[in-house]
Amino acid sequence: MKEKFIYCLKSLAYFSLVLCFVEPVLAQQKLNNIQKDSFYAPTGVRIDGNTAEWEDKYQAFNKATGIYYSIANDSTNLYLVIKSGSQATTNKIMRGGITFKVSAGKKDGGQAFLFPVPGASDMRKLNQAIRGSNQNTNQKMSLDQIKRRADSIMAVGNARQIAQLKEIKIDGIPSITDSVISIYNEYGIKAGLFLSHENVLTYELAVPIKLLGLAEHENKIAYNIRLNGMQIRARAIPGNFPDAGGTVTVFKNSGPEGAAGMSNKMAEMRDMTLPTDVSGKYAFIKK
Repeated sequence: MKEKFIYCLKSLAYFSLVLCFVEPVLAQQKLNNIQKDSFYAPTGVRIDGNTAEWEDKYQAFNKATGIYYSIANDSTNLYLVIKSGSQATTNKIMRGGITFKVSAGKKDGGQAFLFPVPGASDMRKLNQAIRGSNQNTNQKMSLDQIKRRADSIMAVGNARQIAQLKEIKIDGIPSITDSVISIYNEYGIKAGLFLSHENVLTYELAVPIKLLGLAEHENKIAYNIRLNGMQIRARAIPGNFPDAGGTVTVFKNSGPEGAAGMSNKMAEMRDMTLPTDVSGKYAFIKK
């Protein structure tokens, strides 16, 4: 009887452990790849990157971009709320920003909002720190340890950079002549980021509907959410790993593990620099 009781406890513990891994996957499976429905924004929205008022619930999980997202509206604003689905997605957003493009009806162009606006000097310092960490330790550490160390430095860099992100780049709004505006602007365009201790990024953007160029009879828009990826200005050299600061880092690991690590690093760099996007349509609703 005692052995059967212990066996049941072990089975329950194993089942609980499996659920810990399965539940996030199931949560992604329940969400659409592209948002299907419109919904009215909750009351008391504050554009600070903290998505508590949205209850951390999203309308879609897009596999191509690796983001959870929701688009919503109230009587005044159009909202975009995003949560990164992985640390790699967080890093990609911080390195290249998100461009949210909106167009109404059959009009060409539309309006585009880039936030965060990546800073070249911040990226250069961050990548130099990662490169220095790798060069100083890659002879003594395993590839997994090197990656964890680089990820840790990236997380610290992301947190520091967020405090300095005070600009939104805009395009396609005739009444606003400046191409870059402060997040503290008189037009009502607001943006905010928040980074958790787990390096999960949440993003909020609010755009006044009156700036979208909608005709009186129009209530639908087409949208595009684009993760721009990190911009690299260095020349690619076979077997080397270029960074955003225009420098090339040579990984010195040799043997099969080194070759595999090089392949993985190049794949990560490709993913970091490759733009990804999701497009859809949204209809404004009234409460």
